[in-house]
Amino acid sequence: MMSGVTLARALRAIDPALEIAVMSGMVQVEEARELAALGILDVLAKPFTHQTLFEIVHRRLTGA
Repeated sequence: MMSGVTLARALRAIDPALEIAVMSGMVQVEEARELAALGILDVLAKPFTHQTLFEIVHRRLTGA
């Protein structure tokens, strides 16, 4: 199974400008640091609301 950090690294290698949000059942501090180092600041810990997901997607698509 691929971790979110591993997938994020692979996606960054393909397209450094790609907007990425990560969903996780359990966010560890080290994982959050690694994601932040990759420029990924949107990490949703499960369970999350539809509104939270909508806000993140909206912000990423509009740059707001």
